[in-house]
Amino acid sequence: MSLLIKSIKLDGFKSYEKATISFNEKFNVIVGENNIGKTTIFEAMLLWKKCYDLNVKANKKGFYKSGNNLYVNFEELHFIRLSQDTDIFNGTKKECMIYLQLFDDELQSNFDLGFTLTKPYNIPNAYIRITMIDQSEFSEFEKYCKYKNIKLDNIMFIHQTKPVSNVLNKEPYMYKGQIIKKIEKGKSNEVLRNKIINSINSNKERLETYMKKVLGIDFSFIIPTKNKKDQQEYIDLKVNINNQKLDIFLQGSGFLQVAEIFSTIDTVDNELNILLIDEPDSHISPRIQNKLLQELKKIHNTQIFVISHNDNFVSNLDPNEIIFINSDNKSKSDIYSLVQNSDLDVIHHSMGGIISSLTTLQNADKIIFVEGEDDIAYIKKIYNRMCVVDIADKILSDSIDFGDIAFWHIRGKDYLKIKIDNYKNILSQLVERKRYSIIFDKDFCTVKFNNIFKNEMKNRLGKNSKCYTHEGYCFESVLFSNDEILANFIHRLSKVDINIVEKFIEDYRISIQNDLKNVSTDRYNKMKNKFNGQKKESRLELKKVDFDCFAKECSKDYKYAMNKYNITEFVLNFEKRQKVKLFDRNDDNPETCASLLLKSYIETIKSIDDVYDSYKELIKFIFKND
Repeated sequence: MSLLIKSIKLDGFKSYEKATISFNEKFNVIVGENNIGKTTIFEAMLLWKKCYDLNVKANKKGFYKSGNNLYVNFEELHFIRLSQDTDIFNGTKKECMIYLQLFDDELQSNFDLGFTLTKPYNIPNAYIRITMIDQSEFSEFEKYCKYKNIKLDNIMFIHQTKPVSNVLNKEPYMYKGQIIKKIEKGKSNEVLRNKIINSINSNKERLETYMKKVLGIDFSFIIPTKNKKDQQEYIDLKVNINNQKLDIFLQGSGFLQVAEIFSTIDTVDNELNILLIDEPDSHISPRIQNKLLQELKKIHNTQIFVISHNDNFVSNLDPNEIIFINSDNKSKSDIYSLVQNSDLDVIHHSMGGIISSLTTLQNADKIIFVEGEDDIAYIKKIYNRMCVVDIADKILSDSIDFGDIAFWHIRGKDYLKIKIDNYKNILSQLVERKRYSIIFDKDFCTVKFNNIFKNEMKNRLGKNSKCYTHEGYCFESVLFSNDEILANFIHRLSKVDINIVEKFIEDYRISIQNDLKNVSTDRYNKMKNKFNGQKKESRLELKKVDFDCFAKECSKDYKYAMNKYNITEFVLNFEKRQKVKLFDRNDDNPETCASLLLKSYIETIKSIDDVYDSYKELIKFIFKND
């Protein structure tokens, strides 16, 4: 492989104030603490490619001049996790820069290709302005491509694999250009049959050979003859395993995921193919993972990037293939791969507890899925506080302890159904006869559709399973489910007169309720934009939810509206009006404010009257011996 990504430089992009991350020429596994910015690196690569494509002229032989103002519409940024355009930038900045350094190891040539992204003033969520940073670098790269006889649009293809949530029951025949477009839009699963046929027609043995090595099974594809394309609208593609010929639609998730990855690699043909695999632990079984990654390393023109939360996974890698990100090295300007095997101890120490150990799983009676590590910390903190003030026994007459429970965090609600199916399948191979439960936020779901989704999750988890969602928008919003308890808590925390606190809470509640009844208010539109940002293919529970129905529920009961942004507004407004500081903090980030408000509440619990009903039910849900 001659061309590769040598490094990425981020300046003011999302959680990265300024950092340059250097890569291995072939294989990179990015590991680190939760919410530290691993997926942000993938997002930056995809955004860079979007900027690059916009700057390539229609004839594919040159770039537009750097003085040209080019734009990308906000709704086109579906591959980035954001609810509004300000989420792209670090802190309060309205501009960021993304560079990729491309390197040709044959010519020993470097190309620093960078773009500035700017948010327009006073026009939220409309577009982002794209500006080429150094025209001379792009001119040199243009000469390089001409020398190599490569069209500028064929220089690189970036494909991010996702859990294969749905293979179409009926898939029409498509031309290669249409297939590529589908892959670029993140809908690769919709053209799986087309990709397999193209791959087999170009090199019959290659795809099956790769897949057999990874899956460890003997099989063959039965593809339609070429003239069927003119006779039939839909593709008839079967898989023969042990003389059982079944449609590919009926194959397991591991088979489909491996077919998806290798058929995509065979379909695209560029100077450099970038394969991004985010958290293979969540949708590829351990048996398949290592074989898959070893086979991918053998592909000559593909540079691979993997995000993993599994500290055991990195034990099988060379140190120079591992990029470890934590709060310490993220604050430095340069991040490199590890140098020696002894550095792996740092990873194991840092990530210990992210994945439950096999011993913990074997000893546990219950396995409880939660969205993130914060949830586990909150649960333990609430339970421990109840024990300290001697109220746990009043809630739990017959309980089990933490040693009987294994928490397994699933990293958000995206593709939740698929994650649960795959995690349960993986865990059932490791430990037997366990009871499964799940705790997740209601988020933007209405009560009706949240209850429907809970029943679907119970069916997936199996007999004796349970599901729990917090009374409100999220874990922290439970604080707003009882105004009396909230007022007493804020009074204890601030020392402000209880009558003043009660009046502030009442005014704030009425303000939110009125705002969400009026489509012209700033709060209504901000929350609607956040809702639209979450309503996507990976969030099936929101598929039939209408924002106005959600807003109507919030206007009747404001706890459903109390996301972290509104919680932070509550904190800042109270502090400003009463000239107090509710808790010490380094910033006013919504994640920080919401978390510290909840932690402060837990620390002030003194009696059972201070505990919200929702938290009592949560503790019963987890610790009740049933």
